[in-house]
Amino acid sequence: MKTSLSNISSPQEITSRLVSWGHWFSFANSLGAALFGMLYLLFNQSQTTIASLCFNIIYGLGHFAVLTFIAYLILLFPLAFVVRHPRSYLIIGALLAAAAWTMLALDLLLFAKHGLHLAQYMWAILLEDAKGLTAAPGWSYLAFFSLMLAIQWPLAFALWRRRTLPHRHRIARRLAATLVLFFLCGHLAYIAADAIGYGPIIAKRELYPLSYPTTARNLLSDYGVNLDQRVEGQQQLRLAISMELEQQPLQLATKSDLVVVVIDGLRNDLPLDQLMPATLAWRPVRSISNHHYASGNNATDSLYGLLHGVPPTYRKPLSKVTDKAPLLQLLADSGYRGHYFGNADRDTRDMLQRSGLASAKIADPALTLSDADAQAVASALDWWQANGDVPRLLLLHLTAPSQLAYPASFVGPYQPIFEGVFLNGNNTDRNKVINRYYNSIKYSDQLLAPLLATISTSSPNATLVVTSSFALGLNEQQDGRWGITHQLSRDQLQVPLLISGPVAAQLRQDPNLTTSHYDLLPTLAAAGGVSLPLDADGKLPLAGRSLLTNSTELPRNWLLVGNRNHFALIETERTTEFRHGRQPQVYDMRGRVIDDGPSGKAFSRAYKEMRRYLAPPAESQ
Repeated sequence: MKTSLSNISSPQEITSRLVSWGHWFSFANSLGAALFGMLYLLFNQSQTTIASLCFNIIYGLGHFAVLTFIAYLILLFPLAFVVRHPRSYLIIGALLAAAAWTMLALDLLLFAKHGLHLAQYMWAILLEDAKGLTAAPGWSYLAFFSLMLAIQWPLAFALWRRRTLPHRHRIARRLAATLVLFFLCGHLAYIAADAIGYGPIIAKRELYPLSYPTTARNLLSDYGVNLDQRVEGQQQLRLAISMELEQQPLQLATKSDLVVVVIDGLRNDLPLDQLMPATLAWRPVRSISNHHYASGNNATDSLYGLLHGVPPTYRKPLSKVTDKAPLLQLLADSGYRGHYFGNADRDTRDMLQRSGLASAKIADPALTLSDADAQAVASALDWWQANGDVPRLLLLHLTAPSQLAYPASFVGPYQPIFEGVFLNGNNTDRNKVINRYYNSIKYSDQLLAPLLATISTSSPNATLVVTSSFALGLNEQQDGRWGITHQLSRDQLQVPLLISGPVAAQLRQDPNLTTSHYDLLPTLAAAGGVSLPLDADGKLPLAGRSLLTNSTELPRNWLLVGNRNHFALIETERTTEFRHGRQPQVYDMRGRVIDDGPSGKAFSRAYKEMRRYLAPPAESQ
């Protein structure tokens, strides 16, 4: 029996019929979406177990079915009480369903090519570079929408005109109950996998769009149950370059000693010839660029980028496993012995230990920063002299300049100086702060002098790298910000990069190049005669580029920097910060907020770059 669109007169009856139709319409689309969602399994490149495959099928069927019904409740159900014209309501339903199917297909294409789902920032990328991301021209999306509309339109009117027979009601109820059961079982299975740390299931959390499976850890931790044990299959979280180096260990052709000195707070606009005469007089020192950037705005993240060659955004997922830094791995394979000396915090030391670098004991907390730096230099000198039988890597980390610290016995040449705490808005005398800052750097240079003299004598071919983990803010914008802030601004990211030794003569000389800490690994590898392994696209799975003159690739004109919580895209004329749960914020070169959105083209390239750093998941044991 058929029902006309115009033979219902009562408003209550119209609303009741529209709601009933909406349930059947959403049920039909739920079945289609659940089956369509199984296509995501075809593009899941990770090796899977039978258990995880069964989980993904059950979870996916329930997820897409419930997601479709929720979309109906949010978008179409309220309109049943507003739109009292059945034909208009059915047309709106068909249009919404066609649009939803088009978005789902676009999300599947995006996932198939890059493993990404549609998100707030992805629309800028799609509009800027749709062909590159989905390998399909824009008209194809309109054609797909038209195809979906041609299916949804007759489906909507057919469901309106036909009364459902009782046995069809029973079948529909059973199917709906089965899908709801799949939804609940999928979440319960994920809770169990999360509780016992079963990696093949919990590693696929982002397989489906808008997927937020229920976890057990936060709930159980409230009751004192600790679930921080190692997760099975967690070895999947590895850097691609590290995996390649493990499979085919590489050997440096030249094995000169390497000394890396990191001085916290060192800025790129300093008169280094006046402040660091001992360092610059050691050997011919070459500064590559006036636009060199640290990989983060704190010591841990910057050292991570320096040693791993990728943005420190990956530090959190990789912190649960021992993932040796590619630079340290290359040097270890070539017979180097490495050690870290410095007054870093526990977070930095833990990162270095996981990266594969030994470190000295933590300095006595009673020591001042300047005394702790002096102790680190003395320990580094002793270690250097005791390990002359093998090639050496010395990472020396000085922290006193970041706090304008030096001993009271040291009389700095720059006077007068500011006394006391300087982080107090615009009331601080900037010139006095700068004088004190210059004195602290002068003191650090004097600390380095005997160590560098010993290295010069014992290892004439040693390579020296001097840089910083972040720059000290000196209230450049007159906004009361001194020292270290959480903003990823150029003032705190631009640091010097000084290189001397055999490598220096081979470096590019272009003050306008944009370089970063990520460039150290490919530069040293190229200088040592090593061709680092490339990925499947023939590109180096690192953020950096070799800075040697014979390199075929120029450094990028944009960079990714950041930390475990957020990252920034630095372009020639602006910096865009991306924070979780917030709109992207764009700054000009002076750190002022500008009313502009993120650059879709540059962000597209950066996003695709970040996706290829991680190695394909290893087979579960």
